[in-house]
Amino acid sequence: MSPAIHDPACVTALAEALQHDAPFSATELGGLLSLTVVGARSLDGLQACVGLTHLRIIGSELDGLAVCGAMPALAHLEVIATCIGSLEGASSCAELARVDLLYTSLTSAADLLALKALRCGAVFGNPWDDQSWLDLRAAAEAGLLIDLPAEFDWKTTRQLWEGHGLCWGPIADMMPMVVRPGLPELTSNAYDALALAFIRHELNQPDFGVGKLFEEYAGLIACPDMSERTSYRTLGRIADVRGWIAGSSLRDDDKADLSRFAGRFPTVTFYRLSQARLDIEASHDAYALPDWFLELRRTLDGWLPRPPFIPVRFGDSAHGSLSGRAFYLAQYGHGADEEAALVAAGFVNIGLAVDDPRIFLAIQLNGGDRCIYVYDVLDAGRAVHERRDPTPCFTPVADSYFELLDRVVALLPQGKDPILAVEL
Repeated sequence: MSPAIHDPACVTALAEALQHDAPFSATELGGLLSLTVVGARSLDGLQACVGLTHLRIIGSELDGLAVCGAMPALAHLEVIATCIGSLEGASSCAELARVDLLYTSLTSAADLLALKALRCGAVFGNPWDDQSWLDLRAAAEAGLLIDLPAEFDWKTTRQLWEGHGLCWGPIADMMPMVVRPGLPELTSNAYDALALAFIRHELNQPDFGVGKLFEEYAGLIACPDMSERTSYRTLGRIADVRGWIAGSSLRDDDKADLSRFAGRFPTVTFYRLSQARLDIEASHDAYALPDWFLELRRTLDGWLPRPPFIPVRFGDSAHGSLSGRAFYLAQYGHGADEEAALVAAGFVNIGLAVDDPRIFLAIQLNGGDRCIYVYDVLDAGRAVHERRDPTPCFTPVADSYFELLDRVVALLPQGKDPILAVEL
């Protein structure tokens, strides 16, 4: 006998998953492994989907997740652009290891952090209360692989939610979104959203309103695949990193250097980027990064929290211009003319000195030269202005990026004690 499922969105979701219209048998429902529900007001009846391992909820308005209590195999839960009272009901899912909460109305993280099997997830664009924000940060620092927004993004979402029922922020450093959780009312999409990088100015206007915002920025209405965005960045601890390195196509000596670097920071959460994410970045660049650097980023791209970037400090064994100094290891933009000239000369920056905003690190775009260079952007800019070759402004400081990492003796998180490298 077919269970009673009355919500049209749930019926549609089941019809798509089972590839036929209702009615659905209990056997069919029990055999489903994955389900995506869009635009639901109730999940009643989905208790029959006892075999689900993955449940995705988009653009819905729900009281809670009581139905999940009947899904003992549920391992991955996604709640996206949804108004929801709580995660109560999911707490009994003993296999629930990953939870992604993106632009929801949730203000308490208590149910999330109470999940016994929770290992990883992404929680962007949620208006957490103060205690929940502190608890999430503490859990991340203790080793939970949960991708968090910057504090500024969280505070902006809190302000938007409390005043206007909106959420805001990027996922894994992608284009920020303004999202109105719940059933769509302002667009014809699965949920109401704008690809809007900045919101503070609009928020401070005396006549700010949600409808007005969507009218003014109608050209930025968007409905991206949020699940895909969470896949752009994968978090991992040292055991994960060693697996990433072993499975990469890096040279054996590079693998050894990279493994040694990560192993010297056993309490740190690292991340790598997907090829899809790198493809997006490449589509905006006027140059192609060398293959070895792209493979590095697919293997290990950085460490958390981010943003802001955590700078590194080099030890005395580093080149004299780096010894004892701190650098951000990330790409920072120059002026258009300077950047174009540097690219024309075959260089792109990959780091910035903490103590001097003129000093940068660079690699050559020619993949055959893997050296790391240091340069003064004013000297390079002067050479460009005077129509001289800027190449003499670049001084090699390491034979490779991997050797450079091997010279790191500390990570320097903002407002906290340095994370010192351990001896191996």
